Amino acid sequence: MGWKKLNTDGSVLGSVRQAGCGGVVRDEQGNWIVGFTRHIGTTNCFAVVLWGLRDGLSLCLSLNIPCLVVKVDAKAVVDILRNYNYDNIIISPIMDDCRQLVSCFQQIQIKHCYRQAN
Repeated sequence: MGWKKLNTDGSVLGSVRQAGCGGVVRDEQGNWIVGFTRHIGTTNCFAVVLWGLRDGLSLCLSLNIPCLVVKVDAKAVVDILRNYNYDNIIISPIMDDCRQLVSCFQQIQIKHCYRQAN
């Protein structure tokens, strides 16, 4: 069983601040396995990316995927997941969820990619 790939992203709609996220899981050859979307409600860009990451990681665990490459286009999210000293009272619950989910995989790589590649 090879590595699977998860791409996630989130978006906030301008002044109304309505947010949503989604992602796609693909196999080793790039073939689509499953996708997901979620309406979040009112939040900011940083939080909505974490929501998408959490949903994607949960989905991959439910599919019993042991080895995962995750790509997100928010470098700040990648950086905070690597920095366990980072703390933010507003986003800590969802950030902690993401960190806990990451620890459930046998092997995982979380990488930044540019928006055009995501």
